[in-house]
Amino acid sequence: MRSIKKDYSFFCEEINKIQHFRNITQLSYCLAVKMLEDSSSESLKQIRNQLKPHMERKKHSYCAADREIKDIHLICEWITAEEYAKRLELPISKVEQMANNHELGYTIVEKDVIYIIWPKDQQSINSEELPKFGKKTYKVEVEQKALASINIEQNPRDFALALMGKSTKTMNVLEKEADYRLNESTFLSCWSAFETFIKNIIYTFLDINPSLIFESKKIGKETITYKEIYEYSDAFNNIEKMKRMIADNIICNQEKNGQSIHSLINLIKEYFLKNEDPYNTWYVYDGIKYQIDYCTLIDIKEIRNTIVHDKGVVNVSRWKNMKLVPIPKGGIVEIDDDLFNRCLIILKAISFRINQLAQKQLSKGLSKKD
Repeated sequence: MRSIKKDYSFFCEEINKIQHFRNITQLSYCLAVKMLEDSSSESLKQIRNQLKPHMERKKHSYCAADREIKDIHLICEWITAEEYAKRLELPISKVEQMANNHELGYTIVEKDVIYIIWPKDQQSINSEELPKFGKKTYKVEVEQKALASINIEQNPRDFALALMGKSTKTMNVLEKEADYRLNESTFLSCWSAFETFIKNIIYTFLDINPSLIFESKKIGKETITYKEIYEYSDAFNNIEKMKRMIADNIICNQEKNGQSIHSLINLIKEYFLKNEDPYNTWYVYDGIKYQIDYCTLIDIKEIRNTIVHDKGVVNVSRWKNMKLVPIPKGGIVEIDDDLFNRCLIILKAISFRINQLAQKQLSKGLSKKD
């Protein structure tokens, strides 16, 4: 049996897991830098030298998916005398004369057209080493990742640091970059948990008392076909599945207007919360109390969309009215600890407010089915 209490508890558990993961990961960054500072550079160098034999392919483990093409360079190709003249900005007659005098290395005549090896520095190699006529020779740079078993006789800490092959200075830079990446990924995870909570609230209310939404003129007039009823219910054998599919359709239709999360919250507000404001709440940050409103969540959503859809590049026209965070220097949004913590507190505050209002309506008898 679904319940608002379970939905909110699940959201809180997810947020706690995300925070725990973030805290543990940040701690590991700090420990890695500290261990590197405390380790002897000479001992790390010795360990790295001992690792070199293990870089041979003999006992490596890998598959085709572990190979990545990093770059492709053209070594040589056959081109016409006309193209050769164009590339070197020479008269075609001059190039044809050079070819006939064997000044351009091995050439081929095909249907009265002279073909020459390009580039010029490849014309001196033996004809047997040249690509077949009509073909090209390339040099492909491939990065091969592989697993290798290594017996650790040294201090495991020093061994791990040597394997990383980073200096203390480099590690400090990497730690800062890693923090931003960690904050970004955990911020997106928190937003996903919030979206899931909002959708779960709708599913639960529809399960508790569907008449609240289906008796409305706006949504109640929506129709489905006999075939859809048949398919949604697994040939009339699963009414719960049909209820879920209809709920999915309602949510999907609300998300189509470009304000997905706000449309869903407005749906909850209109049909289940008796139009009480779900944004009317507060939070304290660094000892200062702030009031939350509709625009606060708009700001967080814009941060999320900028990261997901625009690779962090800020749209100035949309950001200029934001109150939560100013337009970042360089025009690239970076989720530092301050912004992450603030956004998380706001999402928790709004979720708590919605949970309170939902529980309030349930206590008034909203759960009674007609």
